[in-house]
Amino acid sequence: MIVALRVDERLIHGQVAMTWTKALKLDGLVVANDEAANNEIQKMSLKMAVPQEIKCIIKTVESAIQLLNDPRAQKMRLMVLVTTVKDAVTICERFQDIEQF
Repeated sequence: MIVALRVDERLIHGQVAMTWTKALKLDGLVVANDEAANNEIQKMSLKMAVPQEIKCIIKTVESAIQLLNDPRAQKMRLMVLVTTVKDAVTICERFQDIEQF
């Protein structure tokens, strides 16, 4: 279940990793960003910022949409992070359980 969708060019940083994960009781963070998904150094850096008990998934926007539409994702409390409003709109338009928002 998507608990929050955040547009932030920094993607994962201290406030997201430490405050939002606890306040929203998140199970995982989904970074939907084509550039980050294709850059191993950036993926490693982003994952290092996340508390160990929180799952961190970094996918292209298209792959993230597929993941979010998977019924198994409905069992997890997720925050989706994107860098642009365009990507946020794309995810919202293609997310099958739109009533959740």
